[in-house]
Amino acid sequence: MSSLADESENPRRQEPAQIAGPARNVVVLHLVGADQTIGLNQAIALSLYLAVVVPPHLDFAASVGRTFDLSLRLESQRVDLVLRGDWEAPIRFDSLRNRLAKAYERQLNAEILPAEHPVEIGLRFPLISPRQV
Repeated sequence: MSSLADESENPRRQEPAQIAGPARNVVVLHLVGADQTIGLNQAIALSLYLAVVVPPHLDFAASVGRTFDLSLRLESQRVDLVLRGDWEAPIRFDSLRNRLAKAYERQLNAEILPAEHPVEIGLRFPLISPRQV
């Protein structure tokens, strides 16, 4: 039977944050104008889009110790979302992930922004506030 003292002396034991997520300083999140509100349908579509697109980038960034930036700008009734990795080879999605991302882009009525870096995905879509729904 092990005691708490025995567990703390185990050199292979890691903290939960190190096991569950990427290394520190791997994800940078920029929110500009974050005090605005979006409608529930749009929030769900945006969340699902991020759930499809972000994990492969985070996994790669964590595996090679690189940085992944997510920038979200809310202004003048539009949302600009830019995802960017600081490495050179773009992440390739499988067929299902690609179809899902495209479906959520359509649901958001998103315009694809021109990439300024090989590992960059940019979207611009109109902000639909709860009052407009």
